[in-house]
Amino acid sequence: MIYAQAVGAFEAGFIADPDRNTDHAARLGQMHDDRAFAALEKIAAMPAKTADSLEAKARIVPLIFQSDCVLDEREQACILSFAADTKAFLQTGPDKA
Repeated sequence: MIYAQAVGAFEAGFIADPDRNTDHAARLGQMHDDRAFAALEKIAAMPAKTADSLEAKARIVPLIFQSDCVLDEREQACILSFAADTKAFLQTGPDKA
């Protein structure tokens, strides 16, 4: 949730920027951007071992691709973590996780 809220706040700042040159939004949005990436690092480090936790990670993936097309190392780590968790979950099955 923290990642989604921080990304939403960051993007909303650009929509509301009064001078449309993004100077205000970029400067004021840095806090939200930092918070989003800190949350993303935690999500990537947390293995999803249940169907609910795997679903929670799955809901983050579209948000990562929504922001831009160039993934940084934290975004890549989260995507790779989700893929590894999905593979492990499907190999062991929901009853064995």
